[in-house]
Amino acid sequence: MCEPVSRFPATAVKLANRELTVVAAGGDGDGYAIGAGHFLHAVRRNPNVTYIVMDNQTYGLTKGQSSPTSRTGYVTGTSPSGNPDAPINGLAVALRQADHFSRAASPRIRRNSSICSKWPCSTMAFRS
Repeated sequence: MCEPVSRFPATAVKLANRELTVVAAGGDGDGYAIGAGHFLHAVRRNPNVTYIVMDNQTYGLTKGQSSPTSRTGYVTGTSPSGNPDAPINGLAVALRQADHFSRAASPRIRRNSSICSKWPCSTMAFRS
C-alpha cells in the first residue's frame, strides 16, 4: 500500500484482518505534515502496521518545496533563501508518543533489511 495518507487504509486493513502483515509507505511530508494527526494516532493505537517513511526533506510533487524534516537553511525552488524552520524528527516524535512504535532507521537499504529481520519494525525513516 503506497499512496498519500496511507496510514488510514493500512490501519483499517489490519483491523479487518489482524493476521495480515500490513506495510504502508509514504513520504516525510505525508507522514509528518499533511498526515501528522493520522501518524500520531497510529502511534498511540499501535495497530502493528509497518509504516515506512521515505524522508528526503522535500515535498517531491511540489517541485522541491521543503518539508517538515528539511534542515534549517535547506535551499529549494520555493525557499531560495533557505528553509527558516527547524526540522522535526519523526522517529523522535514516535518514540516520545509511544516507545513500542519505532525501532530503527538507516539511510542504507541493506541495513534496514537486516534491522527488520531482527526486530518487528513499525516505522522507519530514510534520509537522503
